[in-house]
Amino acid sequence: MANKSNLSAAELARFPADKLIPKDETGVTDFLRARPDYDGRGIRVAILDTGVDPGAVNLQVTSTGARKIVDLIDATGSGAVDTATVVQLNEDGTLKGASGTVYTNVPDAMRSRDGSYRAGSFYLHNLYTGGLRKRMEAWRRKDWDKNHGQLLANARNALRKALAVDAKDQDRAHLEELQGRVKALETLQTSYEDKGPLYDCFVFKSNEDEQWRAAVTCTEEPSLIAAKVMRNYNVAYEYAAFGEQDCFNYCFNIAEDGNVLTIVTDSGSHGTHVAGIVAAFDPENPERHGVAPGAEIVGIKIGDGRLDAMETGTGLIRGVLAAVRTGCQVINLSFGEATSVINAGRIVKVMQEAVRKHNVTFISSASNSGPALCTLGCPGGVSDHLIGVGAYVSKAMITPLYSAHDDVNENPYTWSSRGPAPNGTLGISICAPGGAITNVPLWNLYSNQLMNGTSMSSPNTAGCVAVLLSGLLAEGRRWTPSAVRRALENTARPVPGCTMYDVGHGLIQIPGAFEHLQQYADLPVNATNIITSAGSLLNQRQHFRGGLYQTNLAIAPDMHDEIDPQLKINYNIMARLQTTASWLNVPSSVFLTAAGKLVPIRLDTEALEPGLHGTEIRVFDSENTAFGPIARHAVTVFKPHRPTAPTAPLQFPKLQLTGGDLHRLFVLPPEGAGACTVRLTLGQCEGEKRIVLHMLQTVPDTPYSAHEMEQYCMMQANESRVFTQRIVADTVIEVCVGQWWSHSLPSEVDVSIDFHPLDVSQQTVALSSGGSAARVMFDNTFAPFTMKPSGKLETLRKSLRPTQHAIICKSGPENTMFNGKQTHALELTYELNLAEKAKVVPRLAQLSEVLYESAAESQLMVILNEKKFPVLFADAFGRYSTELDKGKYTLRAEIRHDDTAWLEKYKDLALNLDIKIKAVDVAVDKTPAIVQGGSVHMRLPTQQRTSFFVEPPTDASLPKLAEAGDVLLGKLSLLPSSHEASKSVYANLVCTVAPRSKKTTDDSASLPKPKPTEEDSVVADKRKALLLLPVEHLEVVKDLETEFEKDQAYLTQRLEKLGAVTDKNRDYAESVADRLLALLDEDAIAAGAGRLSIDPTTPEEASAAKKQADAKASLIAALRKKLEAVLFDATTNGKTDRIAEAEAVRTRLQGWVKLSDKEQMAAEVAFFQAKEQHGRLLERLLQEGKTKWSKEQADSAQKAAAALGWDTLQASLQVPVPIERLIMS
Repeated sequence: MANKSNLSAAELARFPADKLIPKDETGVTDFLRARPDYDGRGIRVAILDTGVDPGAVNLQVTSTGARKIVDLIDATGSGAVDTATVVQLNEDGTLKGASGTVYTNVPDAMRSRDGSYRAGSFYLHNLYTGGLRKRMEAWRRKDWDKNHGQLLANARNALRKALAVDAKDQDRAHLEELQGRVKALETLQTSYEDKGPLYDCFVFKSNEDEQWRAAVTCTEEPSLIAAKVMRNYNVAYEYAAFGEQDCFNYCFNIAEDGNVLTIVTDSGSHGTHVAGIVAAFDPENPERHGVAPGAEIVGIKIGDGRLDAMETGTGLIRGVLAAVRTGCQVINLSFGEATSVINAGRIVKVMQEAVRKHNVTFISSASNSGPALCTLGCPGGVSDHLIGVGAYVSKAMITPLYSAHDDVNENPYTWSSRGPAPNGTLGISICAPGGAITNVPLWNLYSNQLMNGTSMSSPNTAGCVAVLLSGLLAEGRRWTPSAVRRALENTARPVPGCTMYDVGHGLIQIPGAFEHLQQYADLPVNATNIITSAGSLLNQRQHFRGGLYQTNLAIAPDMHDEIDPQLKINYNIMARLQTTASWLNVPSSVFLTAAGKLVPIRLDTEALEPGLHGTEIRVFDSENTAFGPIARHAVTVFKPHRPTAPTAPLQFPKLQLTGGDLHRLFVLPPEGAGACTVRLTLGQCEGEKRIVLHMLQTVPDTPYSAHEMEQYCMMQANESRVFTQRIVADTVIEVCVGQWWSHSLPSEVDVSIDFHPLDVSQQTVALSSGGSAARVMFDNTFAPFTMKPSGKLETLRKSLRPTQHAIICKSGPENTMFNGKQTHALELTYELNLAEKAKVVPRLAQLSEVLYESAAESQLMVILNEKKFPVLFADAFGRYSTELDKGKYTLRAEIRHDDTAWLEKYKDLALNLDIKIKAVDVAVDKTPAIVQGGSVHMRLPTQQRTSFFVEPPTDASLPKLAEAGDVLLGKLSLLPSSHEASKSVYANLVCTVAPRSKKTTDDSASLPKPKPTEEDSVVADKRKALLLLPVEHLEVVKDLETEFEKDQAYLTQRLEKLGAVTDKNRDYAESVADRLLALLDEDAIAAGAGRLSIDPTTPEEASAAKKQADAKASLIAALRKKLEAVLFDATTNGKTDRIAEAEAVRTRLQGWVKLSDKEQMAAEVAFFQAKEQHGRLLERLLQEGKTKWSKEQADSAQKAAAALGWDTLQASLQVPVPIERLIMS
């Protein structure tokens, strides 16, 4: 083999930089060489993505020197900060932020015209992307470790010296303080957590003009000297970085009359890379240009940073509205999801309206879910009005981009999604280069990166379209999205060896497309799209049976309600229909009007061999056939192989593979099959091969991802791999086997396919924890097999109902639909009380697992802890989980729509919380057993029915968190655990949790209580009335209280009613505590507490036991309040002589309670403050855990650290400050 690295001196000095953003393949290079001014000038492209970094190296200016990025918009709401709080500049020139920090050095640029400011605050780390957050956390931790390590070393040295002193000479209190310092520092080290800096922001109008301005503190120092004042980005293109270390750029959008400040940042590198492909401009290195260097960019963030940059309905709809509002002619969306329904849903309708009514050409990625067929993502591959783009790799891209051998043929990437769409349309319109090395955000600390995917082929296409439109604009020509799409499709170059399902109509070719538009853009047929759809017979479940079928093909121009009526009247096309498949028969002519036409078509699949058969029905205008098809409809037949017997394997030996090759095997499972096993065996070959197996079944109204298995594996010669997948009965399986696109050397693989019983995919077994066994019945229509069922419940589902709801109007242009209606948000509040730690996944019932096809605009959930700090955001998909500690939580959900009546229907919507639990075993038996413990293990012949019983779990086996009304979810496996399909063949288990049985009690334990006398009732009423009076009013009725000065119950309750000791009630609190202590015989209580506890059997014994318990409780309450009052006197009132008294009370109290108890926290903190034992104070606070601190406790910790000289640890002792008004969207 020749050494291709043996380069000449001239070649060594020449890097193929022009290949880093592929343009030769689509003809853009030659086109712009001939027409340099058609490079995107005058065209504005919206990048709906993760946002665009305004500081990206080659995204500063266009080829004409104009600003490249003309607007930056956060459509998700993730950067929105509530700035409705008005603050004033203080007389001393300081300014208090929403966080409570008072700032000095307010610069002149921040001077408000009237001295007032709108204030808000946010946590910087909440804006960071995942990778940047980790980097900055590590950087801050490194600095923290350095300071903490020195302090810990000093504290340990001091303790070591103190311990070295002779025991009799040691100062015990000082030693305990030194030990406390060491323990506090060690706890800080193990409990380290960094929420990131809390920054304040201010919005104001300056003296210069009426424009809003804003500034962010960008430092944890209480000074505004370095704050950068900026206007909205689209006003002056101002942006800044938060710091020198993060290099994380941000800009502002100020809305709602200054009440909301959106800090616009990116949520990932993806969007900046996409923008670079579309329109990068490098004045020093023209070969590094993007496809359309003259185009302008509007960067719109639709990937929500709170959701790991997942697109949201709010972001998508606002993004499309913003694209139209800012005058974009092209939209690129390199996002998508599997969908259950095509051309449906609120988001898709808004996207289609932008195309149909606002003349926007919408380009979107087909998705990266191939290589199996029918894996198109929504919206790019399954929306009639969008141009879906597949990903292609050329020979010229291999070495510059991948540093790989260039002996690879041009091909679609292995993972590029394939058509057709569920409605029979092709789905992929065209393909384009799917890789590039170009700009990424500066926070990466590198400026360029290789990315590949349909996410890259889509912007390559968007850049091509910008070039086309730039040329049309320069020549004064009009166009429509329909004209652009037809020009691209009708002039695309076929890719050798590829089908229309792989690359659509071929590789985009700009010169030919431009000529097509020059010649035909103004034709009436291009005024609108033509939609085709087929009858129900044109789906894969009908095709495999063979024989003759007839159905109808609907062909109709898309005449929306705002189209000129004259266009509808004059729309008359004498169309001819063409197909090249012998098994498909269509009429040759159709007269097409605005009303559309139903055309009968016939399919005869009897003679077809097993495999994939596809063709197109092409519709031509007979008066202008050179135009090419004006409409197309793909017709696809999957004719399957069938096993000769249920257990007979299907063998496909010696399938030949090279780089990018695929073999598609279509198989119809035998009746009764529930799982399928595929065995791959690689034959003799050179080196390792990356082999892909993609198994998929398409089920109506179900996302393709619900029934697929995709495995990539590195294999060596003679190696075998085995994969098993759960299947749906009576539905064709595609088994797609291929070799990775860049592994060019040949190989061969043997494929063996086996089936297993039992088809139970649609069966659910319902149980109740308080009910009887459930009978389960199966018919074995497969083959004889051994059954050994076993059940496990592994998920607990709690359904919460809203405690509050409100419908809020979302104002502003970003929330105004094309028809002028305002979006509204239904805000729901739920309460949760967890009895123990749990990992949870939230889902909104009825709206879960749908996004693009959803009737709602969007949904968003947040879980708040007791301090109202967000611990998790979640949306439509159950991908978001977190571990919650025991405690109380508030959950909020927001559902958006422009119809308040529609939202009103969901005001009681349940929120399901799925909790992972330790598996609860469910027993099975041949009979409905009363006591669990049976089993079933039997051989089941063919064509025989069997049944057994599944027993509900006992109360004792239920998880602690399970409450009445909850549901347990799990699986009922049917095959022995040793069977290779044991994990794939199962029915679903659903068990409702019934009220648990209450413990029975002995009647003798319920002893009769003496009936109160009338005098007792009067005294009780007086006591109750007095306890309701505040302390300051007791002077008025002091004679009444004197009546109870020796009443233990009254004095105890009075102490409880007092609350915390203050300057107003301190003396009274200590007086009550002293009176109560005087009544109680501590020694007698101690003696009684030491006796063995014996259940009382008589009223007298019960009364004595209660009296003993009440006395102990009263004693503890009195000692606690006495200690609190004395410590208040010693600290707040400065009476240090009482510290010794406090120590004595504390010693007495220690005999009754543990000083580490939560109830003792405040007293312990006050005690250590009084003794100036700051180390012990910190140790005690940290024992409780910082997450449970109040603001006052955090302040105490910070003061103690300051007193010890631990200033560098101050940030570690802060508690998260809840954002007062959390903006969801």
